[in-house]
Amino acid sequence: MREAAARTMRDIGGYSSGHISNVENGHVMPSMELVETYARIGGDRVRIIGAYEAARRTTSTRRKDRQNPMGLTDPEPITAESPPDLIRGSYRVEDSEAYYFVDQKRIIREQDVIYKIRAKDRDVPYFISRRIYYSDPTLNALSITAGVGCQLARTAHDLTGEEYILLELDAPARPQDTAPQTISLNVKVNSDVPSVPMVRYSSGPETARRAVRVKFSSPELPSRVWWFRSSRLSPWAEIDPGPDQLLARSPSGLYFWDFFDLENEYVGLAWNWDGPYLGDDAG
Repeated sequence: MREAAARTMRDIGGYSSGHISNVENGHVMPSMELVETYARIGGDRVRIIGAYEAARRTTSTRRKDRQNPMGLTDPEPITAESPPDLIRGSYRVEDSEAYYFVDQKRIIREQDVIYKIRAKDRDVPYFISRRIYYSDPTLNALSITAGVGCQLARTAHDLTGEEYILLELDAPARPQDTAPQTISLNVKVNSDVPSVPMVRYSSGPETARRAVRVKFSSPELPSRVWWFRSSRLSPWAEIDPGPDQLLARSPSGLYFWDFFDLENEYVGLAWNWDGPYLGDDAG
């Protein structure tokens, strides 16, 4: 798929060419995020995701068979140079809240995200996030700023439009911590292209809650807003909401929904506009 799309290994942002080589040659199991990156550059998405999930089940079974009777392992320390899959697999996002602000040009101008994470079996000094502005996936479309509890270590832009973000925690999250570690991230959009009418998140295993809030600016208010939750990745236009998914109309322009007990699912809010955008010169 990569070669058919005329992409090099270095074009897959956020991953070293060595890691990509190991994945493509079957030596390392990729993450769902990496599989989705490949799916966006070509191929049958449903077939790709299905094959990945089958391979992951097989790998999990083999790993269990190889464990010693006590199930003990010696975790590899996490560094800034560790493969993204290793970093991401070292913690669990237990809870998150995402706030989106849509301006009068129908652009998702800014978003703030708060994460609560727990370390699994080793100390966790880094956190990975991936962001994309679907309407304008070009370089410099997004500006990233670390919030509380972390510092920006580096970013990398993928040719598919995603921004890979590595955050260094102010204090490592540890398996023995009694409370989750809280960090936040701010993203600003430097584009004049109206947004796709949707915000979407993917959850990992055992995610207790994902909260999504979207604030629209008057007079550009949506005609209807609905929540969605699915085990498969779908374009927003394919989502046909049922009556129970529609949110009550909000004169203030604030819409929100909380999702609980997630297991590798896609969740978010989608909307329809009242009418076509007329631009700044409209009467």
